[in-house]
Amino acid sequence: MPNQIVLAFTVDTVGTSYGPAEAATALSDVPLYQTTGGGNDPVLGQFFGLTIGSDATSTSGSKATRTIRLNMTASGAGVPPYAPPLFPCNPITTTPPDITVSIGGYPAGYPLLQAETLPGSFLTTPGSAIVGTSENQLPSLVGGDTVQFMAQPGVFYEVLTVTTNSITLTSNYTGPFAEDEGAAVMNEAPVGAIGATVPPAPPTIAAIYSSSLLDTNGVTLESPIPAGPGARTVTFTYYDSTGAGPFLTNPIALMGTYPAPVTLNGGIDIAVIAELHILLTGGFGNSVGQITLCELAQAPTPIPVDATYAEYLALVDAVQLTIARPLFYLPPSYFALAQPQASAPQLTGDFFVTPGSINVPTSASQVDILFPGNTIQFAAYPAANTPLGTEPFIYTIAAVSPQQITLTEPYESEVTTKVQGVLTTPVASGAWIVSPSPATPPTDTQLAGPLGEYVNPGTAIPPPNPPLPPATMTPAPTGTAPPPAGTIPILSGMFARTLQLALAVPVVESAITFA
Repeated sequence: MPNQIVLAFTVDTVGTSYGPAEAATALSDVPLYQTTGGGNDPVLGQFFGLTIGSDATSTSGSKATRTIRLNMTASGAGVPPYAPPLFPCNPITTTPPDITVSIGGYPAGYPLLQAETLPGSFLTTPGSAIVGTSENQLPSLVGGDTVQFMAQPGVFYEVLTVTTNSITLTSNYTGPFAEDEGAAVMNEAPVGAIGATVPPAPPTIAAIYSSSLLDTNGVTLESPIPAGPGARTVTFTYYDSTGAGPFLTNPIALMGTYPAPVTLNGGIDIAVIAELHILLTGGFGNSVGQITLCELAQAPTPIPVDATYAEYLALVDAVQLTIARPLFYLPPSYFALAQPQASAPQLTGDFFVTPGSINVPTSASQVDILFPGNTIQFAAYPAANTPLGTEPFIYTIAAVSPQQITLTEPYESEVTTKVQGVLTTPVASGAWIVSPSPATPPTDTQLAGPLGEYVNPGTAIPPPNPPLPPATMTPAPTGTAPPPAGTIPILSGMFARTLQLALAVPVVESAITFA
């Protein structure tokens, strides 16, 4: 199974103003993604579930080539950066965080912060470190605390001193002039300098769940749910609010959409996340849904080993309602994007379902496709809206014959209509298998599909005055200075087109390969 996608882009310098070395430098200078640590790029990471394995240029004769390796799983046998990469659910920065470096003096990772609104209003002056306050901030702030002003979200200032009618920052305020604006203090748990007036941010009760039922290590019930084809176990590394760590959790067995409890493996709480990744998978080779680490308001209710599937679904909803806040998440993997619906494929033919009946005639034989104990869903009425949320209708197969399948319980519909006491005519419906999933890792052709546009210059037209500095090709937000070169993507990451526009010479893309 391949771990990496290999993309290569070549410029032949014959007849151009570049030499091979100059072309190599020009290729490498074009920013194609935001982060260099292989982690949290908004396009590659959040949309595709990929990380940067390597990015290098080389020359050969008159040609220069830029080769980018994108991780689909891990860069090697358990070696980071992992894919999909983790992202904070409530980021405190306006740019994607790079979790490979320290933030605010904390250990490598992303601190879990909680904002506490400060009383009164604040008079900020651009270029000045002194901020006037309408209320005394001495009970709320001390030197070393971090504040952000509502007129400049995502920008954080350290407090130097506090008086009864002002605060002094360690650096000048850089935002717009705003009188009578609010401010919020960020409680950075490893420092703990806020005092008793601010509730502690680090969670002590945490759990992990997926948006897909297929990301599971199995659930022990009256009729056990088998381990799924997607992610089965995960682990993460964290520091606590005393700065101790790193602590690595034991493998956490996923239970689909049920928030599986996390047992701390050291420390008193979870204050900083350094890594979160998939440890064990089923036949699919990666995760299927989005996997989220969350804080719970209370310890989850254990699932009785003799619980029915309906009781299990009710417990899932009950525990989901105790989620206090999401902390970190892994987006769906590139495998899921490259092979849609392969984890729960649609079955061939029509299924004629009748409300209240266990017998389902079929237009195509399901012999050797479905077996007793398999579970399926019907498209005609796949789920019901309950007071606790949406519950899927998943049916277990009792028997299979060439023209009919038999369910272990009667089919339900949104409205069970009877005419003179007789059930209505059967409804033709599609169906798809839920378990066991036949999902396998995508083929190379399937893997290449979603990135096809990234290696196709298409009808890219050189700019009128080539070559433009890459940073000028994406306008800066209104009222802000242009970003430095190499910090932002140009055309949402359309690599070949972006390179061709930036260099104003033809770029030849190689066929996507895998390693």
